[in-house]
Amino acid sequence: MENIAEKLNLVIEYIESHLAETIEPKIIEKIACCSYYDIGRIFSLIADINISDYVRKRRLTLAGAELKYDNAKVIDVALKYGYDSPVFFARAFQSFHGFNPSLANKSGAVLNVFPRLAYQISVKGVMDVLNKDKITINGKEYEASYFGEQDMSWWSDYATKREFWRLENANNTFEKCEKCNDVLPYNNYPPIKIEIGQVFVIDYHTRKGTIDRRYYIADGTIWQGMPSTRQFVISEQ
Repeated sequence: MENIAEKLNLVIEYIESHLAETIEPKIIEKIACCSYYDIGRIFSLIADINISDYVRKRRLTLAGAELKYDNAKVIDVALKYGYDSPVFFARAFQSFHGFNPSLANKSGAVLNVFPRLAYQISVKGVMDVLNKDKITINGKEYEASYFGEQDMSWWSDYATKREFWRLENANNTFEKCEKCNDVLPYNNYPPIKIEIGQVFVIDYHTRKGTIDRRYYIADGTIWQGMPSTRQFVISEQ
């Protein structure tokens, strides 16, 4: 018998394959083997977002990528993702990305990304650690918890994927490091519980075949209304 995580992943699979179409609640009910209300409550509890907001943010994520990388027309993208009015689409796009859709393909336009949910989920509502290992920084080893990877190949010109690690008991070592302007909102991470003081290592697998390792700390930063981690610089010793 399928467990809750498997059912949710099947629901997500259906949603992802129909983002440019109508999402049918009755089909979701058949997939989940329960009422739309019940699966919606479970989805919200575990993913910390309701189904309709997940669909909206995923559509706007894909819409932004198409406008930026495929030179698509705004009106075509708006209609594709369920917006009958370009005005309504522009308002939703502005709210999500921070700028008008007509500016998406301009140099310097940084899109907000709400990643697809597809992780192992624990009964507490957050995913389990997938692996434990050690990461060496400036000759010192740190315990590290691995939380999976995110496919970036469909929207990033720079990297094909990024992997998420959390350094354990490392706050005192890195909290005073120089901070950068780059931030990564919590919703870009896998569904894990992020607490102030936690340190993360994110490995970007570039299209050149190299790994770009970046470091982030949860320091209470709020970016565009979203709790975010801030990148910091490791001084080589």
